[in-house]
Amino acid sequence: MGLTSLGREVVRRIEPLLKTMEAQLSDAADIAAGRSGHLEVACVATLAQSVFPHALRQFHERYPEVRVSLRDSHATQVRLSVLERQAEFGLVPLWEPHPELRAELLARDAYRLVCAKDHPLANRRRMRWDELPAWKVLSFNPASATRQQIDAVLQAHGAALPWFDEVDTLATLLSHVEDGGMVAVLPALAAKASAHLASIALEQPVIERGIYLIRRHDVSSTLPAQYLQSRLKALMKGAGVVRAGGKS
Repeated sequence: MGLTSLGREVVRRIEPLLKTMEAQLSDAADIAAGRSGHLEVACVATLAQSVFPHALRQFHERYPEVRVSLRDSHATQVRLSVLERQAEFGLVPLWEPHPELRAELLARDAYRLVCAKDHPLANRRRMRWDELPAWKVLSFNPASATRQQIDAVLQAHGAALPWFDEVDTLATLLSHVEDGGMVAVLPALAAKASAHLASIALEQPVIERGIYLIRRHDVSSTLPAQYLQSRLKALMKGAGVVRAGGKS
């Protein structure tokens, strides 16, 4: 039994729609499986420089056709990017609970003193915080998460703040320290990222930052995002900074 003229007209009209739908379903399947697509991720600058280069190299070996946009910024902007769905997940220190976000504590990363390898302090293995005011210590600006955390802990211990000059970005801080005239305080992961710097453990007190992976409660991670997260976790574990885990 053949189609009527009306039936043939209906088929003629819906056939392009069916082909378009089929193509869209195929594209969606490719994206879900990681055969193509675009992944947006946000993190603070110290992690963008330290763990992400290695993680992205491993990621592209597994998913060569998936493009990644890495948005490195301060912690508040990273959190906002995840909240506003501009990033599928983010990495931040100093987690503050939010009803729309879930957080997984990946690691605790201790702050260390960094200096050029030919600096007089380069051979020290450890120092006390109260020794630092004798040296020109370069810091991030007081609005940064790093400064806020360290300042709060030192003030709680009645210790003097050791800062001399201030800068806004990690790249600027590293260039000044590598030049040899100043020292700085960085998380251990960031300190290991530069081959030109020596790092020294800081004690009395030991100050650590948490590293949290944050996602929206209503977003399920794609397979590529899950793999990138697994690489980041493995790299932090390999660097020896993973000391805790948990979710909230």
